[in-house]
Amino acid sequence: MVDAMPLSAAMALGSVCLLAVAAFITFTGYKHFTTSLVLQGAILGGYLGWAWGTSMGSSNAFLSLGVAVGVALVLGVLTYLLKTIVQFLFGAALGIQLGSMLNVVYLHTLDASRPNAIGYYTMAGCGAVFGLVACIPRRPIHVLLTAWVGAYWFVQGIGNMAGGFPALFNPFPNGIPAAVPVSYYVYMGGWVLLGLLGSVLQFQSTALDVDHHAPTTDDDVDLEKEHASDDSSVAYWRH
Repeated sequence: MVDAMPLSAAMALGSVCLLAVAAFITFTGYKHFTTSLVLQGAILGGYLGWAWGTSMGSSNAFLSLGVAVGVALVLGVLTYLLKTIVQFLFGAALGIQLGSMLNVVYLHTLDASRPNAIGYYTMAGCGAVFGLVACIPRRPIHVLLTAWVGAYWFVQGIGNMAGGFPALFNPFPNGIPAAVPVSYYVYMGGWVLLGLLGSVLQFQSTALDVDHHAPTTDDDVDLEKEHASDDSSVAYWRH
């Protein structure tokens, strides 16, 4: 019990940080896309590090926490250095989230002896597809990605503290199927509502802007020139 209390406190602190970061991504992710990319890389790194640490079989849970923090920092830095390439990671995160949800709700029933196996294949496939989509430099795509990815992490942060939320990468430990808690469906409903809310608010807040990101294609440059020309015309007629 003595060892569990500090760990639970650390997990609670981590969940609060996750909530704050997820809210930032959900509602302002498009306007601050580079920052959101770095934060997203750190979040995924944290989950991968935690899964890696726990797979070592160590009884020291703080070792898993340390590995999670270390991998989060490394992946966050790499994302910043390679942000023009690693935006693939943002789409991959949504694919992983969707694949994990499908596995918990249904896919695990297809192979009771290996309840996580099909889910892993689905996460990989969805991650690849959404990752490629994320590389398209268009406002609607990045708004939807940031809103829905951030919304999932926000709900995950609540689930970490309140319970009833299966692990992202290992929802059925030891290969043993289990009944899906009713609370999980409530969490998924919250994900949908928050994702829709974040999408609507981001679309409204960026409706008058062509692109908050630096232009990466000739089309983006042409759009910015056209937008600047329109603004100049409006200013001229006002005078």
